[in-house]
Amino acid sequence: MAGTVTDPAGNAVADAVVTAANAATGQSSKTTASPTGNYRFPVLVVGSYDITAAAPGFKSVQRTGVAIQIQSTTSLDIQLTVGSSTETVEVNANAPQLQTESSDVGTVVTPRQVLDLPLSTNGAAIRNSQDFVFLTPATYGTGTNGGTFEGGVSGGQAFGSEILFDGASLQVESFGDGFANEILPSVEATGEFKVLVGGIPAQYGRTTGGVQSYSSKSGTNDFHGGAFELFRNTALDANTWFNNLSRAQNGPNAGNETPADKKNNYGVLLGGPIWIPKVYDGRNKTFFFFAWEQFRQNQGYQNLITIPTQANLAGDFSQNLTTVSLGINPCDGSTIYQGQIFNPATTRTLPDGTQCRTAYPGNVITGPLSTVAQSISQYIPKPSNGNLTNNYNFTGSYPIISTAETIRIDQSFGQNNKVFGSYNVRDNVRNNNIGGLLQLPLSSFLTFQDLPTHIVRIGYDHIFSPRLLNHMLIGYTRVLNKEAFITATQGKDWPTTLGVPGGSGPLFPGIGISEGSTVSFGNIEPLSNQGYNSKISDNSYYFGDSVSWTKGRHNFAIGGEYRYELSISGFVSLTNGNFSFGREQTAATVGTSSASGNGVASFLLGQVANVYGTNSLVTVRNVGQYYATYIQDEFKYNRDLNLSLGLRYDVDLPFKEGHNIGSQFDPNFINPATGIDGALVFSGSGPGRDGFSSRWVNVYYKNIEPRVGFTWSPSSLDHKSVFSATYNVLNAGIFEWQQIYAGIPAGYSLTGQLNNVSNPFGAAELLDPSSTVSPGIVNPGQYGVPATGNSVNFDRTQLNNQSIPWNQRGFGRPGFYQTWSATVQQQVATDLILTLGYLGSRGTHLGSNLLSVNNINPSNFNLGAKLNDQATNLPYPGFTGTVAQSLRPYPQYSFINTAAYGENLGQLSYNAMTAKLERRFHNGLNLLASYTWSKILTDTGNIIGGSLGGAYTANIQNPFNLKAEKAGFA
Repeated sequence: MAGTVTDPAGNAVADAVVTAANAATGQSSKTTASPTGNYRFPVLVVGSYDITAAAPGFKSVQRTGVAIQIQSTTSLDIQLTVGSSTETVEVNANAPQLQTESSDVGTVVTPRQVLDLPLSTNGAAIRNSQDFVFLTPATYGTGTNGGTFEGGVSGGQAFGSEILFDGASLQVESFGDGFANEILPSVEATGEFKVLVGGIPAQYGRTTGGVQSYSSKSGTNDFHGGAFELFRNTALDANTWFNNLSRAQNGPNAGNETPADKKNNYGVLLGGPIWIPKVYDGRNKTFFFFAWEQFRQNQGYQNLITIPTQANLAGDFSQNLTTVSLGINPCDGSTIYQGQIFNPATTRTLPDGTQCRTAYPGNVITGPLSTVAQSISQYIPKPSNGNLTNNYNFTGSYPIISTAETIRIDQSFGQNNKVFGSYNVRDNVRNNNIGGLLQLPLSSFLTFQDLPTHIVRIGYDHIFSPRLLNHMLIGYTRVLNKEAFITATQGKDWPTTLGVPGGSGPLFPGIGISEGSTVSFGNIEPLSNQGYNSKISDNSYYFGDSVSWTKGRHNFAIGGEYRYELSISGFVSLTNGNFSFGREQTAATVGTSSASGNGVASFLLGQVANVYGTNSLVTVRNVGQYYATYIQDEFKYNRDLNLSLGLRYDVDLPFKEGHNIGSQFDPNFINPATGIDGALVFSGSGPGRDGFSSRWVNVYYKNIEPRVGFTWSPSSLDHKSVFSATYNVLNAGIFEWQQIYAGIPAGYSLTGQLNNVSNPFGAAELLDPSSTVSPGIVNPGQYGVPATGNSVNFDRTQLNNQSIPWNQRGFGRPGFYQTWSATVQQQVATDLILTLGYLGSRGTHLGSNLLSVNNINPSNFNLGAKLNDQATNLPYPGFTGTVAQSLRPYPQYSFINTAAYGENLGQLSYNAMTAKLERRFHNGLNLLASYTWSKILTDTGNIIGGSLGGAYTANIQNPFNLKAEKAGFA
């Protein structure tokens, strides 16, 4: 809080003593007015205060109900009248105040608004105060989507805002602010929050345009508590209009019942002084606050799916046989029919090179079946009906449980030393139904996710003198994302139980069957995404210190902050085996394999088309650091004019793996298999490594951020109007989710894979030794899960013909933002303030998805369908592939991924007109109305690029002409 103490003539009253007393806790702070009459309280706990000003020869003045809000400077000028200092003039000052002491542009959402405004439980977690961000002007977004919060402030990128809780950042190095809605405490424990959209002081940085600041509730001198239950149930809901129409036309049925809606959100809270009868009385000095909340929902689902019939699992496919002729079998001259299965043991190669087989009599397998396939078949349920397809109606449910706990302690050691500590824990438990179509252990892609988060904050304020204060803050934030197939919780070694050679571990073998709509079985995890079985820990350590010093008309804030970011990524080795089976291995000929043969029959006979397993050799520890120092001066030039002058300097050190483990694409290395530029390289020193730092990028050291602004409240307008303008330079954070969530770097996660690419008509291997031996097996003598090895693979060619990551040197430069604003505040009535404003910003070097390094040049599009022909003009000896692939800049790779690895080519411009009408709660009425008319032009959306960001991920049309790219949304 700040202001000026004057006499009736408007002259400054030097050395006036100003006291701020918290009405709820009784704690007070004192300061003295400077020779120019200016006073300032640099740090006050959020709440309602009684302000008293006294000076010799003047009556004391007391202003009651003065609101101190989060990250805001309350403006309060005090005029003393001549008289005895024993006399007191009392004035109620609970109306909102015009902002004349700083030029930042923002909106505070009060605790009363957070609690009183409706906040539904339509989501899949506890109520989240971040949803109220959209009450403030210059914000946009869709809110929570898929577990992350999508939105931006003042035109900034999604995931790119700075979010503070009790003063320290909630950003994590994987998703920026994307996890905030999974971290923030219960609404019942949230004091208030402010959204800064412009004129951001130098104390804040590492944002793409806005700052959201939240505080936890504190205890007071009185005990306050409560309990609540938000109850939703299908029995209390009305049916939908269309369901009622269907019931009227067709009668009641399962398809037109009232949609399921069963949710419970309940909790308790208690706060007050720490008071132990006859032992300790903490009133006016020691306070506590505690809150606990839990959300529960049990979501159901129903699927009509296709599974093998009991006859099929016994080897009888007679019901699958049709009379549709597919041609003549060159092996024996018989007619080939659709749905007919053929014995892989009879595979022959005719003199003209044609491969063919002889059919099973009656379409029934006569030979022995694979023992592993039979063991797996025992877990496949019986169909619900006699159909070959859509024959099993499976219903299931998965729970969602979200729990939040908060404890805060505030302690005063006299007037000059104050300490607080807060601890918040959230535990968000859910089952993700990513295609879970069967019961355990066969349920594919049904995963369990446990996402516990922890926030620790410790703050200490020491007052050296009325004009000199030090504020220190220590913070720790942890997001632990544990995700795994639910099968792993059963505690069985499934591959060993089933007899899968070479397999082990708690996961069920993944069985993918290419047979119409037949569902897959077991735990299938693509090699491109190991996130279904991972334990990823984002840890952020924060230390900040700030000195507030009032010198004459100057009010300085001088300080700095340091952040240490540690992300630990561990991925489960896929030793269960992921097997694929297709029609080709039991088809009559190559030409009829799309209609003859059967994937289930190939499975029963153990004819594996493709199989892989992985062995993760390391746990990745990515370390990042951030340093910042700043100086901010709120210079009270005169009673009408305040200048905000600030400068910030920061250095953002992108991730470096703790043991210098890493690998990526480098265009300057020759690929040993192709003899042309472009190969996989390895960080670190020693045999097989190339001496690079696993940071890969150059650190950018030129982040100088000036902040300037002014507020002018002319006396000629009776100080009821305020004009302000600002210009800021901001730098965004550097976040690289792909390095954390995409799995182990190539070479450190070993893959054992066998396929039948060289002979698609044959098997890659047999499932086990009891499987039917057939001519043409690509890897004879191989069974089950292939070996992976146990030592790092430094082969530069191991990602040939696949995608490869590339974190370029220039990607270490953070996003650069310039923002400007102009606002007018008008006191329309004593308790009503209207604010009109303009906000603008320009961003460059933003996180993007634009580069597409390995795309073919559009100048080759005139080749048309010839691009799909086999290439004859080979880019290197031994190349096999299409003309399009041969024309890629690096034809040995399919895709070179830069977007999720720090790419920073995005641009953005934002312009907005805003209006806000505000009335603080008084006489039963509270008002906060805002309107934004804005436009964003951008070729990027979210700060982390890649595949995340939902509605705010831009898609590139032509990477060879980025100047033509514009994506606008308003």
